Amino acid sequence: MWPWGHLAVGYLLYSGLSRWRFDRLPGSVATLAVAFGTQFPDLVDKPLAWTVDVLASGRSLTHSLLTALVICA
Repeated sequence: MWPWGHLAVGYLLYSGLSRWRFDRLPGSVATLAVAFGTQFPDLVDKPLAWTVDVLASGRSLTHSLLTALVICA
């Protein structure tokens, strides 16, 4: 998925949850946190895979860690 796709899906999901749960749109700090959170796995994985050649693909280490945290939480 392209970076703007990550951002759009993350913001739409969080915005919908915020409207449903709190009956308001997310604030600017929350929006920035969502923007950073949707890009963070790629900001870590892609350089490790493409330039340092530590990982086999650009979707492994932080994508897996974040998924495990969500499932375990």
